[in-house]
Amino acid sequence: MITAPRSVPSVVSIPARREAPIARSLPTAKLSVQRKDLHFGKRKNGLVWLEIEVHNHGQIASEAQYMHVEHAPFGAFVAGTPVIRILVPPIPPKSSVRVGAEFFDEDGSLRAKARADQDPSTSPLGGLLRARILVPPIPPKSSVRVGADFFDEDGSLRRWARADQEPSTSPLRGLLRAMTRAGAAARALLGAPTKREPVWAGNFNIHLGGQAAERHCATIKLQPGATNEALFFVGDRPDQYTFDFLGDGVAWNPTLAFIPDGRGIIEPKKLTRINCLSIVYLSITPPANVRKGTLTVSVTQLSSGKKALVEFGFGVDTIQPQCFAR
Repeated sequence: MITAPRSVPSVVSIPARREAPIARSLPTAKLSVQRKDLHFGKRKNGLVWLEIEVHNHGQIASEAQYMHVEHAPFGAFVAGTPVIRILVPPIPPKSSVRVGAEFFDEDGSLRAKARADQDPSTSPLGGLLRARILVPPIPPKSSVRVGADFFDEDGSLRRWARADQEPSTSPLRGLLRAMTRAGAAARALLGAPTKREPVWAGNFNIHLGGQAAERHCATIKLQPGATNEALFFVGDRPDQYTFDFLGDGVAWNPTLAFIPDGRGIIEPKKLTRINCLSIVYLSITPPANVRKGTLTVSVTQLSSGKKALVEFGFGVDTIQPQCFAR
């Protein structure tokens, strides 16, 4: 008797499902510099001081790297000139450091600080101009490295500048005199009788690791019940802009006007064409009982959609022109 062979069930092996690896990003440093982190002003001895707070929001310490500093005519959307390059030391995670320098102000053009006992114009080495670098707090049993770059010319150290531009020919030189002449034209245009000497105003641009921050700020002695004046620049190429006001000074009848080309009053929130670097005149008339206040001119560029804030602080007790008291 022949029996049929029993069928043997086939065994099918099913591979075990492999879980996809979970992508984990490595911890990194994350440096940050914003507009509010820029602090600057002018001391009684005439030196302009600049301090910048740099934050590390990352999970590990950052590496030392250079911060590029530019100074520009006071205003919005104007080209800057390199002033100095500051070495930012390593920053621990979730921490901040403050770096900075001081400069010698000459006709609106910033040069690196000279020795207090030496007149830069009579220096035996053509000025021997140098910066004074702020050393941040150092933890116990630790070290930091700070530094800056300078332009070397005939044995005289000057602050770092663009390779194609000699510091002594900076376009900032002479702008203060131009603004003084423009102020006279504005007073004639708007009938403002008061004449005051111009004060130093700050316009610094910071570049660090692909990030950029800028601040435009001036503090002016307030004259309650009278016309208070200020001047600033707008634009370095053909474009259209809108202007608006923010702060306490909105109630002080702020007025903007182009000078000295006769284009007259600038209407807020209305597109205004600017073809080249232009001087804008600002006037306010605060009440007689006002002691201090602020006014920010918001300038928006049509082509880029970017907004720049030109800040003014006013106070009856203001002695030295500076943006932040120390």
